Amino acid sequence: MNRLLLDALCTCPPRLSILCAGSPNRCAFASHRVLRRQLSAATAAAAFAYRDTLRQRRHNAPNTAVSNVDRSISRPLTDFRQSISTLLTSERAGSGHDVIVLALDGIPLTLARAHWPRARIEGMDSVFPSTSATAWLSSLSGMTVEEHGIPGVVFRTRETGLINIYRHHNALDVPDRGNIFADAVAAGYRAIAISADLEAAPCAWLDVLLRGAERIGRDRFYAGDTAQRPEHIVESIRAAVRRERDKSQQPNLIWCFVEVDRHIHRHGYDADVLRLLDLVDALAVEWARTGAMVIAHSDHGLVPTQHDPEIAAAIEASAHEFGCHLGGAGRTRWFYPEPGDRERMLARLQQRFAGIARVCASEEMFLAGSEILYRVGSVLLIAETGQFATFDGHRFDHGSCLSDEIEVPFAHWNGD
Repeated sequence: MNRLLLDALCTCPPRLSILCAGSPNRCAFASHRVLRRQLSAATAAAAFAYRDTLRQRRHNAPNTAVSNVDRSISRPLTDFRQSISTLLTSERAGSGHDVIVLALDGIPLTLARAHWPRARIEGMDSVFPSTSATAWLSSLSGMTVEEHGIPGVVFRTRETGLINIYRHHNALDVPDRGNIFADAVAAGYRAIAISADLEAAPCAWLDVLLRGAERIGRDRFYAGDTAQRPEHIVESIRAAVRRERDKSQQPNLIWCFVEVDRHIHRHGYDADVLRLLDLVDALAVEWARTGAMVIAHSDHGLVPTQHDPEIAAAIEASAHEFGCHLGGAGRTRWFYPEPGDRERMLARLQQRFAGIARVCASEEMFLAGSEILYRVGSVLLIAETGQFATFDGHRFDHGSCLSDEIEVPFAHWNGD
């Protein structure tokens, strides 16, 4: 989960970029964009090769590596809560064994299928924007983005104006319609959230996400002071879950958060991530053989994304030109122009970001008439290539609509 935010997202940039329309250097952006595309051809090719490789794996005929695939149509991420509730009820009515849920941030469906051969895996479609703040809340509560009202990292509220969700400590207007923890308590379980890496940024959103759970925040898997090897991380997960299972004779629902995303942003899906996934498969089988029901799920995947200073400057320049704030995060940003400026801004940005990002009105992506349309900007900028604005040192990002960002796993190990 990306908790950092460029300061430029919260305020209008103080300087006028030479990329603003009307500048004598306006045409420079067009010529520089051609040069940039030529120079970044290898990066863009790598991004799409990565996407195409995953798609090819997804559509291959079943083999020993993917014989665990449920090839039915993917369900929405909001179905996760109901799926867990059904499992809780069936388990309590039967053996009353523990239910262990691993929440692995940033894992796409295709990698789960390739590295969890002993799990039964269904696909789920994440939400838009494909950001952690939005997706985890939809997953645990069963609410759509329009229903819970958290559209991303930086957005506008009626009470306090523009906020960064990970730095916001005042109350959030999120309806309390229950979640997997409330369902677990109602079914007779002790409901535990090993919040772990999430505790690196305590905030009101985290309180809402985990309400109803006994929150255990002492562990760190990826958010510690030093990087750890996959073997150490998985051993730490094993120890944390064992500690909570040993505390009570009552059956437990244990939701354990692991922020793999923190590593993926900088290193991609490297050997350490793949090794971690292999070890998770072995750990899940180990738990399942003790009688536990073991689930793993994710919020979004990441795709190769290289920071392009000219694109970042053009985003700032667009906000400055129209005198408006910026919001969003990652591969989706939005603008808050005055109502009378919106159509002109749409036309200007569609020209400026042609071939780089989709520019559209917010009601094309969110339900008409919902409060979310106040919270997000009325003009959206959604990355479509491997070049966009991201953080220094980041090689992968998320937030837009590519399939490898949206398609995530619901995995189940039963001990057979």
